[in-house]
Amino acid sequence: MSKDFNNPTRINLNNSYIGNLTTYGDNWFYTEFNQSGTAVFEVVPSSGLSVNLYIYDKNDNNLAISTSGSQGDLERIEYNVSAGQWIRMDVQYASGAGSFALTCKMKSVVTPPTTPAIVNVSGTHTTYYGPNTSYMKAGSVSNESVTLLWQEGSYYFIEYNISGSKKKRAYVRTWAIPSPGTIPSRTWNSTGIRYILNEGDVYTCQASSHSSNNTQSKKICTIAKGTEVTYFSVEKPNGWAFIEFTYKDGQKVRGYYWAGFMGGSKPYLSVNDFKSYKKNYTIPAGYSMAGYTLSQGFNDKSTNRKGHLGYDILGTKARALFAGKVVGLRTSYETNDGLGLAVVLEHTINNQTFYSNYHHLQSIDKDLYDGKTVSKNQEVGTIGDTGSEGATHLHLAVYTDQKEKRISGYCSSGSDHPYTFEQISKVYEYKSGNYPKYFYGTTKSDYSNKYPRCKGLRFYDPYGVVSTEARVISEYENTLT
Repeated sequence: MSKDFNNPTRINLNNSYIGNLTTYGDNWFYTEFNQSGTAVFEVVPSSGLSVNLYIYDKNDNNLAISTSGSQGDLERIEYNVSAGQWIRMDVQYASGAGSFALTCKMKSVVTPPTTPAIVNVSGTHTTYYGPNTSYMKAGSVSNESVTLLWQEGSYYFIEYNISGSKKKRAYVRTWAIPSPGTIPSRTWNSTGIRYILNEGDVYTCQASSHSSNNTQSKKICTIAKGTEVTYFSVEKPNGWAFIEFTYKDGQKVRGYYWAGFMGGSKPYLSVNDFKSYKKNYTIPAGYSMAGYTLSQGFNDKSTNRKGHLGYDILGTKARALFAGKVVGLRTSYETNDGLGLAVVLEHTINNQTFYSNYHHLQSIDKDLYDGKTVSKNQEVGTIGDTGSEGATHLHLAVYTDQKEKRISGYCSSGSDHPYTFEQISKVYEYKSGNYPKYFYGTTKSDYSNKYPRCKGLRFYDPYGVVSTEARVISEYENTLT
């Protein structure tokens, strides 16, 4: 038996554990249940021993107690458990000395329905991508029939039809379904950490076939390569893994992702993983400010403006792209100066120092000051329209060479933005297939002299080239001849 609270001894259902107690102390055990029903926990001490019996859940909440009577008295607890539930037991010495036998068994079993129940939702209710309100809202259901898959705490996990033949799964409070019948409960004890190996889409439902192509479900979002997720291993229908991750404004999301695109080790991110997001694209999960939409991308040729030197982001909170420190605060501005309130952060990753600049803020976080360290995704201000053209957005720029509070939004200093990256880099005579997707040049000389510059700064795609680990800035330089 174990006296270590963090490493209890496992006992299997219907098997007895025999131990001896002679001095005061706690002795820890645990078991897991594969069925729902009423469980019985019993400790039978020898005639000269008295004990107490306690049971706890995985979060160390005390569930029930059987306190000691006389020496030799049986201690017994009956408790309703769910399939997959983990219970910790404490056999505590009370008095005397002797041996004891600890047993766990099922008194009765609740047989779940063989097929999910079709039930009716009463009224209109908000749905969530997880079993409480800290998860992102999924939509709503209203006076309709749904398939009730399982219960998780005070929420039901349901499936229902949306547009066309597509289906959606989400959580709704139990009071939304007043007559659910007998349903299975679900407690997640078998979870693990996985990493996304290929950027792809997360859906509300699995596909009906064993294929990574999902046309039968609503897309929740795109998730970036290298993103860490929690994997619920007991829910994997047709090869689709049920995962949880952090998304928009720190809200959590559960959804289905093709299991073949996940792995146990974090993948290496290189220049081959380059992505550049353009107008109307939503920033993928795994990045800072995930879930926000772009009104203009980096050098975005889908717009009628040329040579844009960053991302214009529509959202509410400006968040740090990576961990770093504050090296500039622009706390005053002139009307329509093109910059507004701004924060400049310095980052050093993979031995490469670079800067991120956040413009047009409505306000700057009151706790920021020069030299203050910040964590990835930490709020640095609220998104506004200060110093801009009247449209609320964040201009996010990433560059090397030196910190700078006043930066250009475009390759030109004029309001009409006439110059493209190719023109300002003097490599416009190259055909597009003759240089890499982002770096306009092929030699060290190109990198030093022909890289797109404004006011002595070299600008980078904030999400695409920097990537989730900022590796690409240094890798491009290292691969040049």
